[in-house]
Amino acid sequence: MCGESSTHYTKLPDYPFAVDRMAKSLTSPKLIYVMRHPVDRLVSHYIHQWTQNIFTCDINAAIDQYEELTAYSCYARQLAPYFER
Repeated sequence: MCGESSTHYTKLPDYPFAVDRMAKSLTSPKLIYVMRHPVDRLVSHYIHQWTQNIFTCDINAAIDQYEELTAYSCYARQLAPYFER
């Protein structure tokens, strides 16, 4: 058994080709998807980006300005491409 992990495999719309690349490279991939509470994930993401000076606004403004904050927590959207294959 061989494994790899990355959160980038489920970061739509920013990484739309992950599923296609996996399908081309692997014969029978297994996906283990660990989810946090969506709001906790969003807050953690914001704090990480804010401490790196990537986000410089408050969290409410960031939610309006950066789609990734809410998109990455839409777990059904993130997993849909895997179930569609």
